[in-house]
Amino acid sequence: MHGPPSDDVLEALAALVETRSGLHFEGARRDELIGKAARAFQASGCATWSDYLQRVSEESGAALLDELLEALTVGETYFFRHRAAFDLLEREILPALVAERSASRQLRIWCAGCATGEEVYSLAIVLRRLLPAPSEWQLSLLATDLNRSFLARAQAGLYGDWSFREESAGERDAYFVPEGREFRVHPRLRAMVRFAHLNLVEETYPSAANGTARQDLVLCRNVLLYFAPATARRVLARLRAALAPGGWLMLGPSDPAPGAFDGLRMRSTGQAIAFQRVDEPSSPLGDPAGSSPPLAECGRLAGLALPLTPAPVAAASGGALLPLDEGPARAAPDAWEAAWRAAYTCARRGELDLAEQHCRQAIVCAGLRPEPYYLLGTLRRAAGDDAAARAAFRQALYADRAFAPAYLALAALHRAAGRPALAHQALRRAEHLLAGRAPHELVLAEEGLTVGRLRDVLAHGLSALAGEGRG
Repeated sequence: MHGPPSDDVLEALAALVETRSGLHFEGARRDELIGKAARAFQASGCATWSDYLQRVSEESGAALLDELLEALTVGETYFFRHRAAFDLLEREILPALVAERSASRQLRIWCAGCATGEEVYSLAIVLRRLLPAPSEWQLSLLATDLNRSFLARAQAGLYGDWSFREESAGERDAYFVPEGREFRVHPRLRAMVRFAHLNLVEETYPSAANGTARQDLVLCRNVLLYFAPATARRVLARLRAALAPGGWLMLGPSDPAPGAFDGLRMRSTGQAIAFQRVDEPSSPLGDPAGSSPPLAECGRLAGLALPLTPAPVAAASGGALLPLDEGPARAAPDAWEAAWRAAYTCARRGELDLAEQHCRQAIVCAGLRPEPYYLLGTLRRAAGDDAAARAAFRQALYADRAFAPAYLALAALHRAAGRPALAHQALRRAEHLLAGRAPHELVLAEEGLTVGRLRDVLAHGLSALAGEGRG
């Protein structure tokens, strides 16, 4: 009986797994890595952990590495998982796409990280309901995954009761055929889907060769949360590039959201959220009609049960500053951060009203901290209240005059309102604040905003103003 791997072997395995698959194991997830890797090691027949590490690292050990990655990937899914997301797709996004593509009768959809197939078959059911004559359309419904065993189960299309826990009996009876105590996907539904192996961390997409280019809709739900932030951002950039102009991306509720500069505009219905590609990459000086608020990866924040009654902080209106002297004394030094992170979590899930309540709770607890005001500004701008957004960003600067993201946000508001001189002034102030700082330095960790990234945005903004003759 072999014991757990040594720390050195575990570190090397974690690094290998992340390089090859993007899966990131740290903190509490290290125990998960140890347990699952131990099962793969036992099945490998290797005599020692060092021998196992050497074999999975070699090209000849590709099969062993596949087995390890399959043991580590999470396949939890079921039909119509997160029903609110499918409601948004069926009621708004897909009908709009069908109308836009009615002349060509072509529609391209990709489920990236499809696991055992329930998600893509749910989409096929929705398309059958929306299209009166599906056979008259050129439908490309691609489903990919890293885990080959998941793909084999998806292709077989045989499911037990547990996969139908959010699907009605009518849907199951209409699209599945009973087979013993299980149910098999109806052939007409199975024929709509093409399955393929694809590794999201490899630079093999978007490509016409594997059918991942010019997608009208990409679903990549509950995948990016397992990646390190830098890996998630790279994958997100490639997923955006895989979209046709105006195409849509849907992520999972706990996945890291696109930032303000990723060329994606948020659409929220309160319980679900999606992102639409915009031709000009979105930035703090982006589309005057508004861009997606910069929501960050928040992770799972179980245990942050905070009072949901609105904090006694007046809403900003008419450009008035938010008061700083109301509310209880600053009870716990980390209370503001807990409320602020809870606000990010709610915002990421599309629960914007609840996010704002948590945000105001953070303001009450924070004292002079710029972050909760900055988040409140993004929430108010998402709601179309630019005056309140401007007031919140100004208050962030009152709390910390060196908080450069607030100047960028104000520049966006000034440009949208036709005030180029003020936009230019705000950008120059941000430029001054960032001068001499290391490019990799984090300015706002939850957004993944570094000094280097903000400088890129500054350059883009100044160039845009100059191009409009406003600089």
